[in-house]
Amino acid sequence: MNPASDKVYLIPALRAASTSEQEHSLSGITVLGFKSIERERTLRFNRLTILAGANSSGKSSIMQPLLLQKQTVEAEYDASPFALDGPNVSFDRREQLLSRNATSMRIGLESSSGRSIAVEYRSSPKESKGKAFDVCWQQFKDLDGTFTFREGMSPKEIDQLVEPQVATTVRDQLRINQTVPWELLQDRSFLSIGLGVRGVPQSLYYSSPGRFVFWNHLTNIIHLPGLRTSPQRNYPVANVTGKYRGTFDRYTASVIARWEDSDSDRIKALAGDLLWLGLTNAIRTDYVSDSSVGILVGRTTRPRPVPKRRSHKRDSEDLVNIADVGLGVSQVLPVLVALIAAVRNQIVYLEQPEIHLHPLAQLRLARIIARAVRSGVKVVVETHSSVLLRGLQTEIARGTIPFDAANLYWFRKRGTATQIDLAVLDERGSFGDWPLNFGDVRLQADRDYLLAVQKQSDSTASS
Repeated sequence: MNPASDKVYLIPALRAASTSEQEHSLSGITVLGFKSIERERTLRFNRLTILAGANSSGKSSIMQPLLLQKQTVEAEYDASPFALDGPNVSFDRREQLLSRNATSMRIGLESSSGRSIAVEYRSSPKESKGKAFDVCWQQFKDLDGTFTFREGMSPKEIDQLVEPQVATTVRDQLRINQTVPWELLQDRSFLSIGLGVRGVPQSLYYSSPGRFVFWNHLTNIIHLPGLRTSPQRNYPVANVTGKYRGTFDRYTASVIARWEDSDSDRIKALAGDLLWLGLTNAIRTDYVSDSSVGILVGRTTRPRPVPKRRSHKRDSEDLVNIADVGLGVSQVLPVLVALIAAVRNQIVYLEQPEIHLHPLAQLRLARIIARAVRSGVKVVVETHSSVLLRGLQTEIARGTIPFDAANLYWFRKRGTATQIDLAVLDERGSFGDWPLNFGDVRLQADRDYLLAVQKQSDSTASS
């Protein structure tokens, strides 16, 4: 198999997404053989998708294949089939990805448009230094049919995947002999077919099955990891285009600065969210240079007008650098900005959005998430917070989140394998019996405390 970087190829028969595809997004992911996902498991993305469970139960494992493909297609270099060490996930050995005793893994993606793609990655021979996996099989389905690629396909088999008239037209356009065979190519995390043409710049002709469909979906994901960037006095200026390579936290300062210049409604919404959470009464940015921007926040939580960037010294005296306040502000700020910045059908994947927030702020965060869900954003929340979960249930009971718009997944380990249970919510936000109820843990903690207090009281009385 030849690497795609050495080829120029065009496949009109496997058409790119139509304009209407932009109205769709990822609707599900299927994983097999990745870490603790030893058996095939599928996650469906609803308007709100909640991932909950004990530590190391597999919540991250079901999402990491998606992030692995995202950082691979976004990488500045071609590390086919995977850029293992990147901003979204980090691995350095193939054994860290594969399930116990597995030699391959499979990742499947589904679009709300009805398109899907499934790819199998096989562990490369140990003597293949610098290449951990090979793409050995791929099946792409769209409205025109099913296209299956596999390693070792003959030129005749590959040629049958391309409409004869299209094949002739492509060869004529590239001015090459009509007998030049199609070849199987590796296109980062995917397979494609194409014609090798020497001396022609690759950028002139470039397409692959499902590339524009699923590459667009992957690059459209907004990801905020549980370990977000520590508060900085100044942040690098980033290009704000609506698609965010890597993790979103590195774009937060630049997005806020852009809103200050051109989107007063969003900056007001952000200031209102920070005040609602009880964190600060104001926020603004300050360009330190052409390459760095600082974030300033209010010292108190007393309501006040949103300050203008070029405010008087008297106004700015109430503002301090974000590095000089508690971690709660800097850790939740990217969450709030992402939920406001995201557009309809865009996936926002939040790992531990409640980190460093006190319980009341965790509870109130649920209402902010509900607002994003109502606007059409597809929010995926991975959480350990019983307070946040209860807040989301409350929003469902209030009707601010339709009960059928939420999927609640519970993760647990059985031996070394992950089991995923889907809870069916009702109009009251109730999800019935779970393998482990957050509320039961909280009640047990209360009981243990009261028993300890009673025991201490009895001991004091007897003495």
